[in-house]
Amino acid sequence: IISFVQHYEKEYYQYDYERLHFCKPVFHYILHVAHCLRQLGPQYVYAQWVVERACGTISRGVKSFVKVSEKVRA
Repeated sequence: IISFVQHYEKEYYQYDYERLHFCKPVFHYILHVAHCLRQLGPQYVYAQWVVERACGTISRGVKSFVKVSEKVRA
């Protein structure tokens, strides 16, 4: 991964400020993936999609936003 990023910077960015737009954040983030996985574990354990799905399920069950807390408890 490190050699890919170094190659990308050399060939596309060319260490020129005017070409900085070629450096996408993902190329920096990918350098930290291995460390983060070792430190935090697999991402499915704390993924946001679980919460988003729960919110979607609850909102589909509520047809009106009047007295929502009563409908969610039911």
